[in-house]
Amino acid sequence: MNLLKRLMMMTMVGGTMVWLASCNNEEDGLNDDATASAFEDVAVDTEASMDVAFEDVDNVVEAGINYDEASGGKVLRDPLIECAVVTHDHENNKVIIDYGDGCEGDGGRTRSGKIIVTYSDIRWFAPGATRSVTFEDFYIDSVKVEGVRTITNITADESSTPQFKTQLAGGKLTWNDGTFATRDSEHTRTWARAENPAQDESFVEGSAEGQNRDGEAYSSTITERLVFKRRCGAQGYFFPVSGVIETVAPGATIVIDYGDGECDNLAEVTINGETKTIELDVRARREVVRRRLRD
Repeated sequence: MNLLKRLMMMTMVGGTMVWLASCNNEEDGLNDDATASAFEDVAVDTEASMDVAFEDVDNVVEAGINYDEASGGKVLRDPLIECAVVTHDHENNKVIIDYGDGCEGDGGRTRSGKIIVTYSDIRWFAPGATRSVTFEDFYIDSVKVEGVRTITNITADESSTPQFKTQLAGGKLTWNDGTFATRDSEHTRTWARAENPAQDESFVEGSAEGQNRDGEAYSSTITERLVFKRRCGAQGYFFPVSGVIETVAPGATIVIDYGDGECDNLAEVTINGETKTIELDVRARREVVRRRLRD
């Protein structure tokens, strides 16, 4: 996986509570009152599903842009697009990734419909370069994905630290039972490159808001920027090493503190004034999200 792709994946955690889906709620006493219900509704049902869907989209987009059979240059056929038809329209700066009526791809997910990418400059690290992602009857399994996702290179010049702004407008997931969840978000990602790439760090700031499948509004704000260390990912820790996210949900204010910079999978969660230390488990997260998406 290239560095840009990893950074794009990092961005998805900007407003999320997704990893908390894997903690042992019963042991931590989070199932004892209405707070637990608010916690689960926002943290698992809405945010986790939103994150896995748009993380999937980001990865598919990157794979589609890297695959250009007609260019005569580098050709990368990523498993994510193995069953899709990828069309590069260089004249109009557009890439169409078409899964047709549906096909099962990498990870066992069935995708259908189209992802349409419009870009201003194929040189992604050029200051001012933008990518806009839209959808045409696009589904991940039985969940319809909608919205406009825009990523802009806001770096001052090519000698400066790379910065990217990611915006989601009108983000919406609709399940086959007719329920839906929404999200609008804006995050800024700064890539601090080191002399040794293994020491690279990424900083994420921003906020998100929307409503869960029960129609209840919530908002998430990064109150202290999230810090990711590439070396921690090499050790199997894909979580922020520090930073704080505050989510306000019906009946609960949820604060996650990711720590003091150490590579670990621990975080402190405070719900309505009660603080617990939890262990984050990406494998459990993926299983929870997979079940949610296939409901």
